[in-house]
Amino acid sequence: MAGRSIHEAVLDYARKNNITKVVVGKPLKPRWQEILTGSIVDELIYASGDIDVYVISARSGQSKPIVPASWQPHRPLGRYLISFGLVALSTLLGLAVRGSLEPTNLVMLYLVSVVISAIYLGRGPSLLAAITGVLAFDFSWSHLITPSLSMTRNISLHS
Repeated sequence: MAGRSIHEAVLDYARKNNITKVVVGKPLKPRWQEILTGSIVDELIYASGDIDVYVISARSGQSKPIVPASWQPHRPLGRYLISFGLVALSTLLGLAVRGSLEPTNLVMLYLVSVVISAIYLGRGPSLLAAITGVLAFDFSWSHLITPSLSMTRNISLHS
């Protein structure tokens, strides 16, 4: 390959051979030297046009993981159990105050469980709280509307 500069020769070769991606190593020179003398990588990136230029690290030896020591892997089961526990707690609180609240107000206890799950536990646990909250309300409080411990509703349409 011949050219006036390295970056022009590389880009001419890439264009002639229909190459769309060029991978280069990160310069080992200090940044202040690159500013004074220029950097082949910077010139290559600037002149590349429609050719993608990927710059990879030029570290030697074994690289250290960037993960902090206090990091723990994803444990979704615990979050789902906490969400289920919040719904159970809402049911128990509802049982404690069942005589003084209307059914529409008892629903708010389950809504608090869903909101807490959404804020602190994530989307999946909040969906679990919403679904189990509806089921727990229907099973536990439907006797206020229909016969006890039943999940059926009698709906009649009057013409």
